[in-house]
Amino acid sequence: MNKIDNYVNQVLLHIRADRQVKLRIREDLIASLNERTAYVSSRDVDYVLSSLGSPAEMAKEYMENLDTTVPKFTNAMYEESPYFEYRSKSTLFGVPWIHVKTRRWYGNRPGVARGIIAVGDVSIGCISLGGIAFGGICLGGVSVGLCSFGGLAIAALLAMGGIAIGTAAIGGISVGLITLGGIAVGQVAIGAEAFGKVTHKLDSSGSMTWKLITELISKAFKS
Repeated sequence: MNKIDNYVNQVLLHIRADRQVKLRIREDLIASLNERTAYVSSRDVDYVLSSLGSPAEMAKEYMENLDTTVPKFTNAMYEESPYFEYRSKSTLFGVPWIHVKTRRWYGNRPGVARGIIAVGDVSIGCISLGGIAFGGICLGGVSVGLCSFGGLAIAALLAMGGIAIGTAAIGGISVGLITLGGIAVGQVAIGAEAFGKVTHKLDSSGSMTWKLITELISKAFKS
């Protein structure tokens, strides 16, 4: 057993709470201690543990703050941390409803957020917003999901971005089954430059009608 695990176990001995709460505290505390140790220049575990006080003192902090989202000691630790982080207390199958994690300054590893709603340098969630976003509905510099919006958007259904790749894609450069863009490549391609089975070049006005789009789709997929 390493020093961090031993310290956490000693803290838990002083906490009066049910098993689920103790498991959550254990996970949060281990994650926070490992992260803090990684960013201490000497990577000295003893220094990190001593800065937090005795296990009994740490347990007292937790006991006083069990009903709050973030214990006081976490705020103190994060004053020296390169990350800003918020994690909702409510979860769905162990996944927080909201998780936000971003680095305070560049030059450090990106913050990774995982939640139903995730916001971070890298985000993974049903609704995902980040520099790099993965999930259901994604918005980011690079986004990959069911529906994606961003500089580079890759999607199973709808992609919109500077470069868009998806079943339906709209972008400066669009690649997919049904595409619309400056350069469009697809089964149905509509754009200034269009390449595909059925193509339509936009004129200078760039006018389009829903009737025209449905006609092109019917033509491309008719038996």
